[in-house]
Amino acid sequence: MNELWDASPTSEISRRNPIFYADRCRERHAGDTSFALGPHSDSGTIERWENEAYSSCYREGIVENWETWNPWNIDGRVKANTDMYDSPGGSSVFRTFQGWLALSHTGPGEGTLRVHPSIKHATAYFWMRPFFSPIKNEEECATRDEYLDADNWWLDLESTAFPGSPPGRGQEFSDATHPHLEVNKVITSIPRVEPGDFVFWHCDGIHAVEAKHGGTGDSSVMYIGAAPLTAANAEYLAQQRATFLSGVPPPDYPGGKGESGFTGRPTDGDLKTPEARRGMGFEKFVVAENATEGEQVVIRAANDILGLTENKVNI
Repeated sequence: MNELWDASPTSEISRRNPIFYADRCRERHAGDTSFALGPHSDSGTIERWENEAYSSCYREGIVENWETWNPWNIDGRVKANTDMYDSPGGSSVFRTFQGWLALSHTGPGEGTLRVHPSIKHATAYFWMRPFFSPIKNEEECATRDEYLDADNWWLDLESTAFPGSPPGRGQEFSDATHPHLEVNKVITSIPRVEPGDFVFWHCDGIHAVEAKHGGTGDSSVMYIGAAPLTAANAEYLAQQRATFLSGVPPPDYPGGKGESGFTGRPTDGDLKTPEARRGMGFEKFVVAENATEGEQVVIRAANDILGLTENKVNI
């Protein structure tokens, strides 16, 4: 999945070496209305404008010509800080895709995922949205079409408003904050999934969860995102490795004793393959013969961060 993205030869990332990001499971019972999540995008809010590296992912392409902007270019994201405000339940790891593994039979209307079908157009719009204001508010217009018409919007570089972008939370979307997206009209429930099906969506993707689980069985998933090897991700992996060995929740989900008192809980001895051990930070990353300059740099840095020498871990 990581290799679906584009990267320059000097970009300090190894797309072929994913790391494991310990996330959560969700079990939603029939009739539930408490887990409803409105349209949003993860990976930060105001950070997309405030953080210089993160902002470059959008600014250098969208402002010049949004129609040729490539939302699949990974370069600016490698060193971006997407969690400047320590968002509760937020991810401090760079994930190219968010995703989950289906654990149940779930279809539309049964508490499933909903997604906005556009990445390029929607992202270009919501990144530029803070720089435009309506001349007349919707209440002053005869019709909604008049309100949305391009002639009713002007380039506003004085406003300090960033609609739907509260620090420390997810980027939120509504008909009020981002009217041209028409999120409530366009966002669509994904097709029926069976246990074992995997669903991925772009890290900028607008998504939501159906307000009500109207089915008869549970709607359960295990969240598993796609996270490439970067220096920042290696820093997190080192912390996550320590919490795994201790049996406590990982850094992004602190609190409680976790599984530390459980008998028979998994250990590093249960990681049998080199890929599994590398993904959890227990085995040295190897530089491939065709590795780019940037990939060589990040693999050396990651091995140093993780204290990996001769396939052994210095913890």
